[in-house]
Amino acid sequence: MFPLALPTFHFSTFPPLPLDADTALEPLISKRTLDIHHGKHHAKYVTVTNEMIKGTDLENASLEEIVKAAKGELKGGGS
Repeated sequence: MFPLALPTFHFSTFPPLPLDADTALEPLISKRTLDIHHGKHHAKYVTVTNEMIKGTDLENASLEEIVKAAKGELKGGGS
């Protein structure tokens, strides 16, 4: 398994894709699929997480800090 490299941005930001979404993953993943995953699903994850951490000690935390703090909160198979 490859180690997961977490981005160093604050989770309140929604980073652009680090590739040309129009052609970079064709023909394996279509632009439409990438638009749906990144533009809708990923954006929703960022929005919901920001809502959940608003007003807490994690409000200005990095993504890595949020993941580490949430690790203890996961239920059913989270480790």
